[in-house]
Amino acid sequence: MIDIMGALPVPPASFDPTRKCASMQSRTKRRLSPSELDALLRASTGIGCRLESELTDGWFNTAYRVVLDDGRPAVVKLAPPVDVAVLRYERGIMATEAMVYRRIQAPPGGGVPTPALLYAGEDFLAVSVLEGASWDKAADRLSPAAQAALRRELGAITARLHTLAPEDGRFGYPAAESGMSASDWRRAFTAMVDALLDDAERWQSPLGVPPAEIRTLVAEGGYALDEVTEPRLVLQCDFAIMLVSRPTLAGHGLRRAHHPP
Repeated sequence: MIDIMGALPVPPASFDPTRKCASMQSRTKRRLSPSELDALLRASTGIGCRLESELTDGWFNTAYRVVLDDGRPAVVKLAPPVDVAVLRYERGIMATEAMVYRRIQAPPGGGVPTPALLYAGEDFLAVSVLEGASWDKAADRLSPAAQAALRRELGAITARLHTLAPEDGRFGYPAAESGMSASDWRRAFTAMVDALLDDAERWQSPLGVPPAEIRTLVAEGGYALDEVTEPRLVLQCDFAIMLVSRPTLAGHGLRRAHHPP
C-alpha cells in the first residue's frame, strides 16, 4: 500500500546520537543536539523525547527519528534557521505542511496512507512513524507487475487528494509569507512565475532565456489559465519520498514519507 509522509527504518543498536551523520549538507538544515531537541519538544508540547537517529535523505529540512517520553516513536522535522534565506515558495512551508497533514486524514472516497500529525509548532512538526523503503531505492526489487500496481494505487490516492479544496477558496501557495496566492488561477500562477524569476535573479541562477520573455509568454497564455476555476490541493509526487511497505516488496504497497507538499 502507499503511505504518504512517514518515517524510516529503526537504527542499529550501536547508534550513537551524538555522532555526526554523513548526511546531505544544506544551509537550510537546522541541527539540534539530543538535549536541545528534547527541550524544544518539552517546552512546546509538555512531552520530551529521546533521539534515535537523523533521517539523512533530503536537502531542505532536518528530520530526526525519536521516541517520545510516553513510548511512541515519532519523526520530528525542523524548519530552517530563521536567518537563512529560502526561496519564495519555501516561506511558511512548515505551517502549510501541518495544514496538509490535517486535511488529508480523511478525504472523500477513502483515506490516504499517511502518518498522523502528533504536534506542530512554529518551527517543527512531530508525526507518527511509518516503516518502509523508499520507492526509488526499492525499485530494483519490484517486479513489473508490482510497479504497475503501485502506480495504479498512486493514481487512485492522488485522485482522492485532488478532491480537497482549500478552505479559503484561493489558488496558489497557502502561506501568506510566500505572497503567491490569489482568488483566480491566472494571478496565482503569474505570482508563482514572478517569484521564481525573482529568486533566479537573486541567486544569480542562469535561465538561458530573458526573464521578460518568460513573463510575456505567461501573459499571452493567460486566457488558458482562466479555464481553471476551482482550486484543488496538489501534492508533490516524488518516488524518493514514497515508502514501499516491507511485506510488499515481494508484492506491492506504498507509503509517502515525510516531505513538504
